[in-house]
Amino acid sequence: MVFVNAAAAVTILQYAAGIRRTYRMHVEMLSAVMVVALAWSVGIDKLLDKPDTNRVPVHAALVQPNIPEVGNWDLADPEVIYGKLEKLTTLAQRAPDLDLIVWPETALPDFVRHSDRSANLVKKLATNGVPLLAGSMDVVWRADNQPDYYNASMLFNTHGELLDTYYKQHLVLFGEYIPFDGKIPLINALTPIGSSFKPGHTATLFKRPGDDRGFSVLICFEDVIPYLARKAASAGATLLINQTNDSWFDPDCGSVQHLANAIFRCVETRLPMLRCANTGITCSVDPFGRINQTLNPRTEGFQIAETVPADSARAATFYVRYGDLFAQACLLGSVALFIVTFIQRRRLKNA
Repeated sequence: MVFVNAAAAVTILQYAAGIRRTYRMHVEMLSAVMVVALAWSVGIDKLLDKPDTNRVPVHAALVQPNIPEVGNWDLADPEVIYGKLEKLTTLAQRAPDLDLIVWPETALPDFVRHSDRSANLVKKLATNGVPLLAGSMDVVWRADNQPDYYNASMLFNTHGELLDTYYKQHLVLFGEYIPFDGKIPLINALTPIGSSFKPGHTATLFKRPGDDRGFSVLICFEDVIPYLARKAASAGATLLINQTNDSWFDPDCGSVQHLANAIFRCVETRLPMLRCANTGITCSVDPFGRINQTLNPRTEGFQIAETVPADSARAATFYVRYGDLFAQACLLGSVALFIVTFIQRRRLKNA
């Protein structure tokens, strides 16, 4: 985008300054057109790739309870939350050939590993025969008897047993952690949270019982952060799942912008994504960034989504292998060009 706009600007400025007087194609614009044509042709070639019909799809029930955002769990009625989760999950489990049930970010109103009420609900629903991926808060007690709080995603098997846990790595400022917590007077008054969460440090590779195809979770706005999706793909994920709660934002623009950013993670890693929101846009996205199914914001319900995890033996994309190397090379090239231009101007000035 920068290159094409720069080429157009240079061409226009050359005409405006009288440097160019003929209307033949210039090197700048010709190069820009060739780059666009190359990108377009490669993209079309990828889009025309025939999917591998031999791979077994995953059928997931994405539950969207639409709990209003009240700013504090203490102000919400936990029984309303439990009731919605149980009702919608029970209805979703009637779908045939269901492989996974997904609840959104912090769907449970407390710490499931330390709450009999939440644990019993999870066990009651998971033992109906479908594994459950639940969003919950978690607490780990340190040796000094102080708690560390986490925003977590937990996978339960059909016996209600916890298989694995992912802790959110990229926390939201003032929404999940307070900078300089306890060190700056009155800073805690800027946020509704009582204490800071701790970040996780690894991309968990979840696996459903009987299925070796691993998937990784991105919580909340982690699906707009490229390096986290890349870390998940590098760990062996064949599917991305985003558990989020967009009720903090307006029902239209914020949710749409969140989804628009998430699409790029699928394109960069060539992995499909399932998005499950408390409210937001619950949907599935294929590896080419195409949105296949949606459940609108501010809607209570569930979506039965079918997606085909990527082939674990496939070659990794350029971005998964090299990360931001291209962007870094552009930055270094820009700095080098600036330095060369600066030196040349100084020489001309002193000549």
